Amino acid sequence: MATALGALIIEKHFTLDQSLEGPDHKLSATPAILTQLRKKIDQAFEMLGKARTNHIGDEALSEKFGKRSLYERDGRLIALRPRLSHLPKDSEYINFSNKQ
Repeated sequence: MATALGALIIEKHFTLDQSLEGPDHKLSATPAILTQLRKKIDQAFEMLGKARTNHIGDEALSEKFGKRSLYERDGRLIALRPRLSHLPKDSEYINFSNKQ
């Protein structure tokens, strides 16, 4: 979970035997637990994937026409292309008088 939320460093106490005396051994990771933790961290990074900022192929063409933003007009929700210069300004679509 910490990895998915952006953690890059995870601190975990380590022990060779959790039955040893002392306050930390019972909560510390054995070699087997630490190996499993590392596998799960690697899996989380793999699931997150790599961010990319470039578009590929036809995806760039749909940028202008495929995206929509939600607006309110006369109490109804409508989807419009977001903030293109030839469209009316947001304030002409959003009814601010009912907002608090």
